[in-house]
This record gives sequence, C-alpha cells and structure tokens, in this order.
Amino acid sequence: MKKVILLFAVALMAFANAWAATATFDFAHHGAELFGFTAPSSSSSTEGDITSECTATVDGVTLKVGVSTTNTKNRVYLDYNGNVQLRVYSGAVTVAAPAGKTISSIVFHNSRWYAPSSVSSGSFVQESIWGGNAASVTFNFDGQCRLDSMVVTYDDGGTIDPTVKELDTFLNFGDSIADGTKIRFTGMAFVVLNIGKFHFVRCESEYLYSAIIYGDLDTEYKVGEYIPAGWTGLKGKVDGITVITGVEGLKPASVSASNSDCEAFDFTGYLGTFKDGVSTYENDYCAFKTVAINNIDADGKFTITEVNADSTTSTMAGVNKFGIKYPTTTANMKFTVQGILTKSENGVGVTFVPTAITEYENVKKLWRIWYQGVDGTEYTIADTLYVVAPTKALEPDCGRKNLIYVTDNATQVVDDTYAEWGYVETYDWAPDYIALDCGDNEEAYRAIAAMKVIAPATVRGILADNQTNPRFELMKTPSALDCEYPEIAYQHYQFGDSCWANGNQVSYASGKFVTIDGKEYFAGINADGSANQPIALDRRYIGDYAFSEGMAYEMRVVWKQHEPWTSDSNSSPITKKMSKKSTRPMPHKMKTDDPNYFNNYSVCPLEVKPQSTVGDIDGNGEVNTSDVTALINHILHAATYESSLCDIDGNGEVNVTDVTALINILLKN
Repeated sequence: MKKVILLFAVALMAFANAWAATATFDFAHHGAELFGFTAPSSSSSTEGDITSECTATVDGVTLKVGVSTTNTKNRVYLDYNGNVQLRVYSGAVTVAAPAGKTISSIVFHNSRWYAPSSVSSGSFVQESIWGGNAASVTFNFDGQCRLDSMVVTYDDGGTIDPTVKELDTFLNFGDSIADGTKIRFTGMAFVVLNIGKFHFVRCESEYLYSAIIYGDLDTEYKVGEYIPAGWTGLKGKVDGITVITGVEGLKPASVSASNSDCEAFDFTGYLGTFKDGVSTYENDYCAFKTVAINNIDADGKFTITEVNADSTTSTMAGVNKFGIKYPTTTANMKFTVQGILTKSENGVGVTFVPTAITEYENVKKLWRIWYQGVDGTEYTIADTLYVVAPTKALEPDCGRKNLIYVTDNATQVVDDTYAEWGYVETYDWAPDYIALDCGDNEEAYRAIAAMKVIAPATVRGILADNQTNPRFELMKTPSALDCEYPEIAYQHYQFGDSCWANGNQVSYASGKFVTIDGKEYFAGINADGSANQPIALDRRYIGDYAFSEGMAYEMRVVWKQHEPWTSDSNSSPITKKMSKKSTRPMPHKMKTDDPNYFNNYSVCPLEVKPQSTVGDIDGNGEVNTSDVTALINHILHAATYESSLCDIDGNGEVNVTDVTALINILLKN
C-alpha cells in the first residue's frame, strides 16, 4: 500500500531536534576525495569505480558503499554535464553514527531515485527521506540512484540497553512480545485517534500495523502527526486491551501523514474473517458499515451482526470500554461502528471495542438501488425525485395502500463504479421509477402527495419487492424542494410492440381494448383482427370506467410485474441501456426477449382517453356514413366537432375537400 506523506520539511526536523547534529556527504563537490579516489570515473575513466567496499567519513559519521551485485559497478561518476554523483546500482549502503549517537534521519538529495528493496530499521517517510532511530542503518539497493549529497542527522541516543527489544513494526505485537517487556521503537508511527489516555497509532509500513500507547504523554500529538523514532515503553494490558505504557523519549512531531491514512480501515463485509483470531489486526482502528446491534446489556456488552454475501450472518462480541453513547433504538436499524479489534479477555475469539456508533446512511442513486439493491436493505435515495402519481387504491401485489409513484427523471446516468481507476462513463438512460410506500401513515401520505418535487437525500426507507414492483417502505417523511417541475420523460409504448417496461414504471401506452375468455386486456391488433401480445388490464385506479370492445385508447399507466425475470440474457434492460455487456450484478429486470413476456405484466391505467381514429368524427369508435353527416354539419355550422378530427386531409383547413377525403376512406373500407 503506497502511502503519501505530507508536509515534510527538513527545516522543521532540524528545528524540532535543535540539539541534533548533521553530517553532509557532498558528492557533487568532494565525491572522489571522500572515498580516497584520485578522480571520478567518466566515459573514458574507471578511477572512481567501487571494486571493493569503500568508506567515507564526515564528522564521525561513516558511509560504507558495497560492491554492486550487477555488471554495472557502483561508482563516483562525472557525467557529460560536468556533474559528479555517487551512482549506486545495487548492493548495500550502510550509514553509522559516531560512538554513543543514533541516527534520526537521512536525506538523499538526488537526480534519480530508486527506492531500496529493504532497510535494516526505520522507514522512508517520504521518497528519498529516511526516518528512524538507530546506531547504524543498512539500505539494500537494486536499482540505479544518482546521489548528489546525503545529509545525516544524529543525536545523543544514550547507551543502548541490550535487554530492550527493538521494533520497527507493530506486526503481531500482541503475540510476539511478552507482557512486561521493554521495547524501543525504531520505526516511524503516526497518531490516528486520541481518546483520553488511549493514543491509537499506526506504523509506517506497508500495511500500517497498529498499536495503542496508554498514559499521560509529556509530548502532545494531534491526529496525523508522526512520533519520531527512538521512544521506549513497556508492553502490557489495560482493561484487557494490549497497550504500551510508561512511554519515554518522545520528541515533537515534524511530519504529518495523509488524511486517508488516518481514517478507520473499512472492513465492511469482512466481519466473519475475524472469527478465528485477530493477531495481525489487533488494535486496528476500523469500521464496519451496515451492521445490526443487538443484545446490549447493563455492563456495556453487545453483539454486532453483518449479513454476508451468501445471506448468512456473522457476529462479533463487543464491549463499551471507552464509555461512548449507545443509540437509544436499535431494532430493525443498521449502523456504522468504528473502534478497535481486540482479543477476548479469555483469549478465545475477538471483541470489538467501539469508539463511535452512528446510524448508517446508505445513500445511493435511484438507478443503482433499482438495479443492484437488495430487499430488506435500508437506503437513502440521492436523487431529486418527482411525484408522478399519488394513489390510494389497494395494491394486491403487495397488500398495501398509500403508494406514491416517483421518478428520478434521469435521461443519463454517470457510472463511476471504477472512478478510482480512471473509468467514468455516461450512458443515455430511461428514467427509473419507484413507489414510495407510506403504509398506514396518512399524514406522511398527504404531505408527499402535495409535493411536486422531493429534495435529494431526504427519501429514506427499506427496499421491498425489487425483483418485481420495487417500492420503498418509508422511514420518515421527506422534504419538498421548491423548484420548477420539469417535463417528465415518460416512455411511450404501443401494445403489440416489444416493451422495455419494468414493474412500477409509469408510462404512456396505447392499444385496443379486447376481452378474451371473459378477461380484459389491451393489445395490438394483427392483420387478421386477432389480438397481438395482449397485456392484462388491472382496474385498481379507474374502477368501472366504461371501455368499448375494439376501441383504441391512449393512457398513462403503471406497469405491474407478476414474477421476477431471470437475468441470464444480455438483452436485459441494463445491458440494453448501456449498449454493452454488463459485468455488474443484474439480479432481475426483464428478460424481454422471451416471446411470451407480455403474460408477466398487467397495466393499471391512471388516465384514459379514447385514441382518435381518422374519420371517426362523432367518436363512436366506427367510421361510417354518420361521420359524413357529422362533418357536413360541422362545415355548415349546424354542429360543432373537434377541428383536428374534421381535418381529414390534414391541410389545416376544414372544407368540402375533407368530405371527399372521408368518402374515399369509406370506399376503401
């Protein structure tokens, strides 16, 4: 894991360690003489080649450069531009402090840098800047570095007690070090959290292993600040938590870590991996999102439960050792818990010690909820939503009333799933719809029904029936947004054609009313007069509205889906919309290439009007001689009909030419 260290300043380091001394190895001006060469190597000379270990000494600090392990020799080199550099291609480079002193930092000034493959102690707190606390440190190089100079900072490290255990990492600290052992930390560690006397720290190593320093410290460290290497302490336990106590030798911070390195590790989805132990992760400051909290007792004990990808559950014991405030209500709620992973007091299993518990806000765009949402999961919809149809009819498919249909009205979506890898794509889209389920809350229903626009991130609820007719069981009343109501991008469907409608989608649709075996449908009509792809009529919103057999109607409808569709076809709507094979989860949403797909739908009309038929002046559903009479009466002003129906030839005027056009229609029929 590459870590970015910010705000490093050599001047600050020197200021913070005002008592420290420095030694500068100036290769650019004295490279050859430092190592006892008569001249540097060049394109025509090998006098500065290092063929055996060479030593340079400045102010008591020694630098040993070993022999290269590759065919290219390490050397002091004069390049074409007249610059002298120490060029290290591979092998060991060792820096040692004067007797009784310890090195705290080394800065490699360079024109080319290749990080060492290993270092004997301490670590690089920034590219080409090492920090630690050691009498000597060895760097193993395996790539070309061109060094102009090296600045070594050292101070009085005192006598190194051989009984003190030196560490440069917190890896397996709890298991590898016996209680009561005095340790001396030679690596760099930074603070990620302070709670009273507990100071949570991570070491600067690849996986940021963790420890806790306990006590009243004589040097204060804010979150993100590095603790310079060389401090000592005792490994022990406080209230069952592995800690380092009695810390001495602290120095002011001079370096800060990035904000992201200080955040709680997100272990969401991995709670079950800790059932067998926690050694590597002990004292990790971490977070689990979307967990349930149960079994809270008077002693502050509780359990957290996470649902796994296979729908099984994993649990972990917890105990409130830091005295944080518990939520007053936990039933049927999800939380984000932050805290540390510790060993259970009996040595078996893992205990979670929380530092914060907050109600989980699972904010997602509606299209993501629609296509990837899991029933029973709580979400907050990120989009602005537009109310398209409040209804109070009984919904037989879910046994509920007080549904309000809303849409995000999104004709494009931005897929940023892989944004951190540089992939962000925008797709043309069809708006998604969902039903807001107010349940028995009449007050919430009336409030939302009166809204036109709902503010983003205020609709919060539990997703239900997402495999068929998705709805949101509301947990609170959302807020209205005062803005102009847009033109809704309704889909327009013609019965008899393939439809990309989904459950609870609101759209316009047109087709003829037919009855088949006593049941009511809308359909397209084949050339032989038979019904084409009949879709069942559901009267829940229009009651006993009088439809006429064979008459065409234009309607605004809600589509209802009876059974979930499979998604093993690349012609599911998410693939259709994206115009590419999707690699994301597609749990459902219409395998409409099934030739009998229409059997899996019903349409529930919200608004109905007869579809205009050319020549049907009197609107009785048929074109015959009575329409000729009606048209003539309209022209003579003896009767009035809709001008658009009377303009048979479509020239914008109603006159005798329209009578001729109508007679021609009758003759063709």
